[in-house]
Amino acid sequence: MSRGWVAIAALGLAAMIGAAAAALRIDGEGRGRRGTPGTGDVLGPPETLSDVGVREPSGVAYHPRLRRLYVVGDEGSLAVLDDRGAHLRTLPAPVQVEDVVVLPDGSLLLVRERGGELLVVDAEAGREKRRWQLDSAGLVGGGGSRTNEGFEGLAFRPDAQRPGVGVLYLVHQRAPAMIVAVRFDPQAEGDRLGSAAVVSRWSFPNEGDLTAATYVPSLGRILVIADARDRLLVVDLDGKVQASIPLPGVQQEGLAVDDAGTLWIADDRAGRLLRFPGALARIAAALGAHSTGP
Repeated sequence: MSRGWVAIAALGLAAMIGAAAAALRIDGEGRGRRGTPGTGDVLGPPETLSDVGVREPSGVAYHPRLRRLYVVGDEGSLAVLDDRGAHLRTLPAPVQVEDVVVLPDGSLLLVRERGGELLVVDAEAGREKRRWQLDSAGLVGGGGSRTNEGFEGLAFRPDAQRPGVGVLYLVHQRAPAMIVAVRFDPQAEGDRLGSAAVVSRWSFPNEGDLTAATYVPSLGRILVIADARDRLLVVDLDGKVQASIPLPGVQQEGLAVDDAGTLWIADDRAGRLLRFPGALARIAAALGAHSTGP
């Protein structure tokens, strides 16, 4: 084969590899500055909700049985919204609560960065039912973390193959930027969660400022906010990033997906929620054949 044909074949192979990589990574080059939607429109244009019942929304979860949204504010409040985002009432909560997730029994699990704690509360009254201390050094695998850069987010995945009710994903913001998966059973004895419960650890050294996560059963994947780069990461259950989608907002610290496939983002510094109708279908379409999950 002549050198010319070799060069042409190499260029063709490079183009094929590039196309395959693009199918798996939605980078949205040329996105806008922080706080603007930018050019990567996989999620579609967001709707903005400002009256959410908390001053600095740091986490959001959707409760499928009650068809309610729960929004935590790190100033010490837990707001209840209907499934369209209209504020219904606000309950008291501990200060420095960073995220909320709904457990299989309908209770809410909160993560508190200050002091490193998990709290289970009643979804109707906000009454605390149980509390655990997080052993940060044991969970992240030694060395601990900086005082104000601890666990920022939560996600939960039911798993009948493991002891307890499933796998809890703890999002460690930075130093290190990591997601720690642990076996979790709200009924188990003990008031401390540490290295013995760890299932896996996923490091994200190139992302930084991980602030939230949510498990999406229809995708079989976890969505993760990388706030420093204004990104929504699509992560498989082995911890591999399969897509990186531009995410508008000023300081994105919480996310949830409801039954209609709407994506909700808690924007802390802007004091608002962003709603992306139809975002789940858009993400699945962008992933293409890889959206069916394991």
